[in-house]
Amino acid sequence: MNKINFILEDFKNVQDLIKFTDQKASIILLVYSFVIKALIDFSSNVTYVNPFTFKHSTGTFLSVVTFIVGATLVIVLLVQLYYMLFKIIKPRLSKHFSHQDHSVFYFEHIARMKKADFVTQYDDINEDRMFNEILDQLYEVSRILSRKTANLRVAVNFFYLSLILMVVYIGLISILCSHAGFLGR
Repeated sequence: MNKINFILEDFKNVQDLIKFTDQKASIILLVYSFVIKALIDFSSNVTYVNPFTFKHSTGTFLSVVTFIVGATLVIVLLVQLYYMLFKIIKPRLSKHFSHQDHSVFYFEHIARMKKADFVTQYDDINEDRMFNEILDQLYEVSRILSRKTANLRVAVNFFYLSLILMVVYIGLISILCSHAGFLGR
């Protein structure tokens, strides 16, 4: 295998990893839709009251903690959605090419060229320049993959945190509802 074929194969592998990362983010978004639906369904059946109307401080404490956990959960979900939509799934463009560059391997440069100029540059490219342009593209897509996977790790951590908060929130709501009579509401 010559160097150009090796680099092109490596480039293809990195592109596949980027697609795989995007698919993971999409799956997490799908799971989040179920989490948000469950949160909305569960919360819609709850009657919210002023926590300071409870006769016992336990009710007030549980009510305030439930509110804090619920608010934190909503914030975590919003941050998570931001990460998924704008840091992972949103297409990433090159950051290391200038507008004066005219690479025949980079779609933005090709789109800015006239068709005749593109065909001429493509026909005139020598093996050394081809090698360097493919290397440049490999570097760019590797950087994009690195950013996406770092953001995916953050998103997965937020995902676990949101699941924990969801369980705690549901548990607190259940405790509040089951002890409403005991708490002297």
